[in-house]
Formats: sequence, structure tokens, C-alpha cells
Amino acid sequence: MNLAKVLEGLYERRAMLEKAIADLRAIVESPDYEVPLPPRRGRVGMGEAERQEVSVRMKNYWAAWREKKTQAKASAADGRSHRSKALQHVPQSVEGLEDSAHVHLPDTVSIQNHLESKH
Repeated sequence: MNLAKVLEGLYERRAMLEKAIADLRAIVESPDYEVPLPPRRGRVGMGEAERQEVSVRMKNYWAAWREKKTQAKASAADGRSHRSKALQHVPQSVEGLEDSAHVHLPDTVSIQNHLESKH
């Protein structure tokens, strides 16, 4: 292998690279050069008609939501008044309920036996 030819080839390549670098530097330093922006990602904007349509739809949605919430509060208030009337009939103490024929209060032993039988 002839080292002189190898060196000559390397000098030619270096000359070509220096010319390419100079050409690129001239392009970048010119006043007309602008860095190209990457393509924009994301949503496409809405037109005025679409925006108005969404606005009307959302106004209707929230109005219905508020109405539903108001009705739920009103029915909850009605339910509370019915419950408070029903609670007036509940005895204040449980004394004597064990003897009642229609009420069965299990003792703690039978509850423990029931729970142990499930395991």
C-alpha cells in the first residue's frame, strides 16, 4: 500500500469537506436564511360557526345539569320531612322489645357461631 496515495486521497476529501462547510456557512449566515419550523401538531382550530354551536350545546347541558341538581335537592328535602315524621313513631328505648313476638334480637353467641361456621 502506497502511503503517499492515501495521504493524497485524504487531502482531497479534506478539501471537499472544507468547501462544503464554507458553502453551508454562507447559506446559514445569509440574511434570507430562516430556520424551517417543524410541522405544527395538535388540534385544528374551530371556525366561528362551530364555536357557536359548541357554546349553545354546552349552555343547554349545564342548564339541564343545574335543573337536575335543583330537583334532587327538592326531592331530598321532601324525603327528609317524610323520614322525620316516620321517626316520630319509633320508640325512644328498646326495653321490652325482646319479649315482642314479631321482633327477634339474636344473642351474641349465636352470631359468633354463625360467623365461625362460614370460615
